[in-house]
Amino acid sequence: MIYQIIKEQLLLNESVSIKDSEKTKISLEVPIKANNPLKNNEKYKIEKLLARGGMASVFVAKDSNCRRKVALKIMQNADEQSDELINRFIEEAQIAAQLDHPNILPVYDLTSDGQGNPFYAMKLVKGDTLEGVLEKLRNQDPETLNLYPISKLLQIFVKICDAISFSSSRKVVHRDLKPENIMIGPYGEVYVMDWGIAKVIDTHNEASLSSEQIDEVIDRIRQDDSFSFNTTIQGQILGTPGFMAPEQVYDSSSVDISADIYALGGILYSIIALVHPHSEIELKPLIKNKIAGKIPSPEKRAKDANIKLHHFPKKEITGSLSAVCQKAMALNPIERYDSVLSLQKEILDYLDGYATQAESASQWRLLQLLFKRHQRLGFSISLLIFVTACYLFVSQTKLEIAQDENENANSYATQSELQARHSSRRLYHAKESLKLIKGLLPEIEMQVESLIAQSRNERALEVIRKFQKITDSETLNFYRVQILLDQNKNKKALSILERALKKYPNSNKLQTLKIRMGL
Repeated sequence: MIYQIIKEQLLLNESVSIKDSEKTKISLEVPIKANNPLKNNEKYKIEKLLARGGMASVFVAKDSNCRRKVALKIMQNADEQSDELINRFIEEAQIAAQLDHPNILPVYDLTSDGQGNPFYAMKLVKGDTLEGVLEKLRNQDPETLNLYPISKLLQIFVKICDAISFSSSRKVVHRDLKPENIMIGPYGEVYVMDWGIAKVIDTHNEASLSSEQIDEVIDRIRQDDSFSFNTTIQGQILGTPGFMAPEQVYDSSSVDISADIYALGGILYSIIALVHPHSEIELKPLIKNKIAGKIPSPEKRAKDANIKLHHFPKKEITGSLSAVCQKAMALNPIERYDSVLSLQKEILDYLDGYATQAESASQWRLLQLLFKRHQRLGFSISLLIFVTACYLFVSQTKLEIAQDENENANSYATQSELQARHSSRRLYHAKESLKLIKGLLPEIEMQVESLIAQSRNERALEVIRKFQKITDSETLNFYRVQILLDQNKNKKALSILERALKKYPNSNKLQTLKIRMGL
């Protein structure tokens, strides 16, 4: 009986239900060796077991016709499984096969063996899951740390977004996105896998669609949601509790793409913190905190778990990425990103050196990023851009004062009140300008260090002198004295060192120069 059901669902002697101009025939009638799991089909020859689950197993097999190795996912003991589970297994293959995208694992074939066990063939990918990579980073594996800095991990995340953006355009919600379902190949391949509980959003009446839109409709065994996973498998939640959206807890059959955006936020969270969003081990407290929106920030989660963040250049999570995670994982779906592309753009902006929308960057943060982005053009150009930005900042201040004067003139404010407000505003903006400049000191010091390493000492001195007119630091003084000593300008070096020591008496750097000079 079960064999007959599967034959009917797979449209035996017809075609797999895929809307395409080229339809694939399925044959179930070819005998092979008795000890092979795929009896009655000699096209595939099993080589070894890859993984075994409660309902299905995955094998490495040889495709005798195409002479290539593939992965076979086989449902075990189909005659003992419910119709619902069989339908879900077949739909997993049908949906994935129709999502033709470079970052979605391709499905080659869908059929069943002589015992009525359905199986499908898919691309065999050598590599590791994203979960495996993150675990090695948690354990501070040197090779993995070298291969996967945060920039590389974010590029992988961008490819994941490409896949889910495509699936959402086909009205498909994955519903089980997590690091374990992301495969990373050795040559930059990134694949989203396991579409076993994917949901096809209702496409309504196809008669109202254009021919192009009809070609994009995902075709499957069931054309409506009357046979719901939730009603058939009572008491179960579809998805992985740690990554699923809160609304999936209540009704996973009615979720939309915002649920996948939430899960993508969870994946990003895991990438930057190297741990999953929830620390709870027991299911009940995890679900309780999830539906209440109680998720610790990635920084706090990593700190509490004592995670060493060596995949970040400064070994700490940047606030901009943390803000993106928290927006994507907002409790209310309306407060999340409105599309996968919007989330992806945030990460691309971060990689390109721009502020993310989620972080609500201040003026000084924007100027700091502006300076960093243009360092590659040369220090002089970067400085010119920064000075121009500061000029605009001051111009804005003057504009605000002019507007203030106009408003006060209209309200007959006294001259003393007006001057007091102007002084207060000028003081505030002066402090803000100084804050901006001091925020750039680490970048200036790095630039000076780079110039010294290139033996461009005169250029380094020029940069130091320009910035010391605005602000100062012990490091800039250290480099200046060091260069002068190398140039045998000992008298000038001593004068600068003495002034610097008065300003920074506890500086170890400056004390070493004092010893060098025999003082």
